[in-house]
Amino acid sequence: MMINTNLDRKVIRKKYEADSVILIENFLSDDYAEHLYNFFYNQIPNDGWYCFTYPNAKEEKTFSKNRYLPIEQDNIELSKKIARDVFKTNLFATIFDVTLDNHQEECNCVECQLRQYLASAGVLEFLYDVTGEKVIQPKEILATRYGEGDFLAPHKDPNRGKIGFVYSLTKGWRAEWGGNLHFLNEKNWTLVERVIVPKHNLLTIFSLNNNQGKPHFVSEVSHAASTKRISISGWYK
Repeated sequence: MMINTNLDRKVIRKKYEADSVILIENFLSDDYAEHLYNFFYNQIPNDGWYCFTYPNAKEEKTFSKNRYLPIEQDNIELSKKIARDVFKTNLFATIFDVTLDNHQEECNCVECQLRQYLASAGVLEFLYDVTGEKVIQPKEILATRYGEGDFLAPHKDPNRGKIGFVYSLTKGWRAEWGGNLHFLNEKNWTLVERVIVPKHNLLTIFSLNNNQGKPHFVSEVSHAASTKRISISGWYK
């Protein structure tokens, strides 16, 4: 079993019922968490990541995904500039990196194994035990990487499912580097209700309010950050 067997699910459930957001430290076994860290930080080459931006380079209301290849460098820089310019106008925009779930069906790499595990009956049972939500499968799972200048503007993620999650792999992150997850007041998005700093092997689960979503954002990463912010995030329906 990859989930830490020492977790008290009843205690976690009470915290979730009180706040609709829970932080679970040491979520996975130490060995497996380290295995994932080594894969995502050290084994995926840079050209295994894609620059994910909104809006796209044509300023249409769609996302751009440009692979980190020399031939795509101009497109990546243009996409980032457009996203930053749009963000300055208080409209939704984002810049961060993702991997793509486009591996061959028989692929048995660490990332594909993780995706399969997160959809397994054992994980679905754990989520029910700690949230009371009867989820049946992931809506989407993303491996994300934030570096200098990357951000995710305030949004709600409606129609994504019952619960959202962020599993952090990052070690040694400092709050002043940005890249922190902020939850906002539902009625007043200028009010920050909670800030979560990335931490290795930390799982954050939050209610999506019956498919209505929950307002949140990820603050811009500072040039001072000495590492990347890598996490696995997604939604369950």
